[in-house]
Amino acid sequence: MYDNIKLIYSINDNDDDSLLTDYYEIIIKELSKMANHASVVDIYKAVKERDSKIGLAIVYYILEKLAEKSFVSKVYCSNGPERYEIFSSNHGHFYCLFCGKITDINIPKFEYPDESFEVTGFNFEILGKCKTCARKVDTY
Repeated sequence: MYDNIKLIYSINDNDDDSLLTDYYEIIIKELSKMANHASVVDIYKAVKERDSKIGLAIVYYILEKLAEKSFVSKVYCSNGPERYEIFSSNHGHFYCLFCGKITDINIPKFEYPDESFEVTGFNFEILGKCKTCARKVDTY
């Protein structure tokens, strides 16, 4: 994973971004430590502990740049803020509508029916109750 950090330099589209290279590295390292899909605020809090000078807007900007270049994936939540994860193979997410927990779902590889269509990504989300919330609801 960290071998790819050198590729961050390829993300920097302009000279202004080169000043942020250390922040790119910190954000990737902190995000890779997080066990679950993290919101911008979660990532900001973790990064802020390492470098108190970084601002929330910079974290958001860098996450957007990393997502554009497929270093991280955005997880769109129907009922909450976007989350981020280190880019991995195609998979979907189960989203608990009660507690907001997100769990990865393996999706088997499939072939696209039309070769003239270039697929650049997809979002697959299943909504429901996780086992913990289902037990809580059943006990009332």
